[in-house]
Amino acid sequence: MAIATITLTTAGLATGPFDLYSDLDEFSVPFATGVTRDQMLAGYLTYNLPDYPTMTTIVRVKSTVYCVNYLDINVTPLTTTTTTAP
Repeated sequence: MAIATITLTTAGLATGPFDLYSDLDEFSVPFATGVTRDQMLAGYLTYNLPDYPTMTTIVRVKSTVYCVNYLDINVTPLTTTTTTAP
């Protein structure tokens, strides 16, 4: 599992709670459930973003109560640089 912060920049008042899905299993099983509108607007930190056998490239944010719409968000992997001191 990978770490990611998933943020919505806007969300209607009648949206949420949300379930979050990954494209790795064709959006069939949520990796996070019951995420509130406020959490999504503030930036939801997850430690459960699927990354096996490849990295998630799309997260689907789907409202579960008032609205049945969803939003697909492209995921950009973070890169790290390692420096070795002499």
